[in-house]
Formats: sequence, C-alpha cells, structure tokens
Amino acid sequence: MIFSEVDGKTIGVWGLGRETRSFLEHLSRVFPTTRARVIVREGNEAIRDLAAAQDALVVTPDEAVEALRQCDLLVRSPGVSIYGPELQTLLAEGLEVTTATALWMAERGGRRIIGITGTKGKSTTAMLA
Repeated sequence: MIFSEVDGKTIGVWGLGRETRSFLEHLSRVFPTTRARVIVREGNEAIRDLAAAQDALVVTPDEAVEALRQCDLLVRSPGVSIYGPELQTLLAEGLEVTTATALWMAERGGRRIIGITGTKGKSTTAMLA
C-alpha cells in the first residue's frame, strides 16, 4: 500500500513515537476527512490532545486485537514488534500492517532513496550525500 491509498480507510495506529505522530499530522493535512480510529497506547504517552484531534478510541495493548479488528490498516511505530502475539493474531486475520516509513517509501515508486540513520553524524552525512 502507498500513502495516497489510505484516504477513506479506517486506520489504527500502534505506538506514538515521532514517526507515527508525524504520520498522523501529515494524514490530517493531506486527507482531512481520514482519521485514525483506534490508537493503541503503550506506556504513558500524553495523547489526550492527539486522540481528541483524531476522534479516536484509545486502547491498551490488552484491548488492541478486538479494537483493531474494525480497521482496514494498522500503522505501527518502528518500536512495536511485528512478532508480538497481538500483531501476529491480527496478521493471521488479514489486517494489513505497515509503518509510516514503508508508506512513504512505497509512494516513491522505486526511485532511489538514501536512508541515513544513527546516533551521531546524520546531518553531516546527509549534507555530504
């Protein structure tokens, strides 16, 4: 799936790190009528404003499987393991699971992409690239 295909989908989001928060902000700008319907909260993220803006049901991992069954797509944070029992159950039931990065890369249609990661030196490396 590519990002432009999420319009009109019922979306679940699991994990609220920088990537998925950025995804939700971009989603609301590009497709104002498309919102996340379920947000799975891990830890103590302050998500009241985000959940209110998305008009989303906020659930814990224990409630995730049941709540996400109503979604067409799950966008997970990179820190949420695809091998967890909840995600394995949802995958077995046919729910499409992806990340915001995967949606972004797929949108580029095979063009060359350079990814620069790490703790130190990303700005310098990007400038050199």
